[in-house]
Amino acid sequence: MKKFLTFSFILFSIFVFAYTFYRSEIVWSGGNRNFYLKYYLISVILLILSTSNLYLNKSITAYLNIICISVFLSLYTFETYLNLQKNELKFIDQKKLIYKNKTGLDYDARTRQEIYEDLKKTHDDVSLSIYSITNPKTGFYSLSGKSLSKTIMCNENGYYPIINSDRYGFNNPDYEWTNKTQDILIAGDSFAYGACVNRPDDIASVIRRKTKRGVISLGLPANGPLRELASIKEYSTQKVNLIIWIYFEGNDLEGLGYEIENKTLKKYLINREFTQDLKNRQKEIDKMVEKKILSERVNTFKFKRFLKLSNLRNKISNIRNKKKDNLKNFEAIIEEALFFAKIKKAKLFFVYLPEYNRYSTKSYSNKNYNKIKKIVLNKKIIFVDVSKKIFDKEKNPLSMFPFALPGNHYTKDTYEKISDLIISNITKYE
Repeated sequence: MKKFLTFSFILFSIFVFAYTFYRSEIVWSGGNRNFYLKYYLISVILLILSTSNLYLNKSITAYLNIICISVFLSLYTFETYLNLQKNELKFIDQKKLIYKNKTGLDYDARTRQEIYEDLKKTHDDVSLSIYSITNPKTGFYSLSGKSLSKTIMCNENGYYPIINSDRYGFNNPDYEWTNKTQDILIAGDSFAYGACVNRPDDIASVIRRKTKRGVISLGLPANGPLRELASIKEYSTQKVNLIIWIYFEGNDLEGLGYEIENKTLKKYLINREFTQDLKNRQKEIDKMVEKKILSERVNTFKFKRFLKLSNLRNKISNIRNKKKDNLKNFEAIIEEALFFAKIKKAKLFFVYLPEYNRYSTKSYSNKNYNKIKKIVLNKKIIFVDVSKKIFDKEKNPLSMFPFALPGNHYTKDTYEKISDLIISNITKYE
């Protein structure tokens, strides 16, 4: 048993080292070596510990084996727990019942991958709403999705919205890009993207419909403040009248902790002349998105991600980023966004969105709320407080989220109320 366990750990250590080398030096040609450094270290430590078993007495070896096995099992047990917590089907029975009673229709319980496979049978250009993608080999960083394709969003309301992306992979009618002047430009994450609702119901569409003005949304899922700054620099035209910056308190600040570590993204903050010329590289972005989707065309429970303890590592990274002081970087980004707006002679609006936990947790405390607000107001930027103006006035603020459940964005009615609030501020201050 001792020999079996020892050689098992040795083989596992060698496998981890070899796989790390393959990913770092062959797949990414050494361009992402800093990221893989910790995995090199872990594999070497594992190899030293497992090899030392051959030369230690039985009692010490037994204790080491017990410790190693306990740690190993604990890590993967917690990873299993996190995977189940994250499962999109967690509240599916509850959602099905509510949706059926409310609409008389059946809740679409298929996965996005199943929707994707079905659409591919009848359409060539099909995509999934996807995060920005980076190429460590070249440093190239995309800020949009696949262009001119039927793009499948998330299902939080009982159905899968499918939108036709514009020429740059954003959620806009493509004709919006034919205007030389971008009347209203929206920067933000999935909330600005219009996640989980059909196009007529997203913020940009509602403002477009009610004001009869040109509106372009540069929102993309998982965007943080630095990616949003990069987006308006890359995709704005020579003339812009209004810039609406949508900030989500749930993860924007901790997302900045990841972004600021990226060398390419950081250049948008420290070098005002920097550009990747993304408007002319959409074909390259489309290929990156297709490759990303192809790599994820597996079942919901991804065994490879499980082996890599992906959820656990993300949890640790989130905790680490929450402890970071990202406010200084945030202030620098807002300062740069304001400078950019002044160059364009555009007015800047800052829209602050609340998260689910604010209304579901009695002990909720967002220490950064007042700090964010102070930074914005000190720069004389118009601050649109959605929590105070809309959510706090509701008898049941949780009803503003689909099925009043956690992990969701907003309902289409909530998006409309936010759009109306933005329109009233535009009318007031323009």
